[in-house]
Amino acid sequence: MTQIRKISNVAVWLDNDDCLGQAEEITLPNITTKTVEHNALGMSGVLELPAGQDKMEMNIKWNSFYPSALPKLANPYAAFQIQVRGSLESYTSAGRAAQVSFLFKATVMPKELTGGDFKQHERAGTESNFSVSMAELIIDGVQMYKINILTNEHRVGGVDVLANYRRNLGF
Repeated sequence: MTQIRKISNVAVWLDNDDCLGQAEEITLPNITTKTVEHNALGMSGVLELPAGQDKMEMNIKWNSFYPSALPKLANPYAAFQIQVRGSLESYTSAGRAAQVSFLFKATVMPKELTGGDFKQHERAGTESNFSVSMAELIIDGVQMYKINILTNEHRVGGVDVLANYRRNLGF
């Protein structure tokens, strides 16, 4: 039976601080693999092979200025945790069939905090851009992926695809 899945709202947390109603929009990091081209005599074409993980970045658009969050958002030398929590709903022709947890976790360092835009009779907000060193997605308690650049960890579906790599490097 065909299922349609959707997330229509999420809650954002900075470390253990609930930011309910403060974030207007959030963009999670893209997971992009760096590749290198391989071509050799006798091959009929060029092959791209994985060579590591490209940098990860994320963005939060805030709907105002929040003094409790600004010290974290403005300090480029301190890492902190961001969590995005939601409810992933499934629908079939009979209506809503299921609701499961959606949890995205990241360790970030601020890269940019915009000064904000001010217009008469409009809400003033700001934006934060972050460098991401660890990203993890968990749906219904099951780890979909976890990438930690600083520990050379890359898990997909619970399988550590870099375990041998770390062992070969002596870690």
